[in-house]
Amino acid sequence: MTLQEPIHDIVVAPAAHWWPLAPGWYALGLLSIAVLVTLLLMVLRRYYRMRARRLALCQLQQQTPSRITDITLLLKQAALAYHSHAAMVAWWDFLADQLPAKLRQHYQPLLNTLAEVSYQPPQQQQAWLEPYHAFAQVWLRQALPPQQHQNRELHHD
Repeated sequence: MTLQEPIHDIVVAPAAHWWPLAPGWYALGLLSIAVLVTLLLMVLRRYYRMRARRLALCQLQQQTPSRITDITLLLKQAALAYHSHAAMVAWWDFLADQLPAKLRQHYQPLLNTLAEVSYQPPQQQQAWLEPYHAFAQVWLRQALPPQQHQNRELHHD
């Protein structure tokens, strides 16, 4: 090379392409997909687990019960979706036991009265229908579905 030769221009390297990605991006993509699938499965599982509760609440809002047994039947059907029949033998105690302590204390007098009134003629039950209807809404929202630790305790007894 002599000093009189022209200087060549500097050749710039081409810009780096975004593809193929570095291995870390693949790992991040797989992790993101796994998280999204897991969240979707959790949402679907909760949706299906709450189905009996949703149906019972919808039925309760649509019907106008004429007897205490109408509401009791609806509550028993909803409870059977989550509990064994053996757990519900003492029905009025079962209803109270599924509630948090504060609500249990509040509704215990009503449940004690309903245990007696439910065997009376329908005319004598009329005064208790509205409080029982309100209790049923609270019970369906608070007691169903059972918490995991409640569910294990009921099935081990």
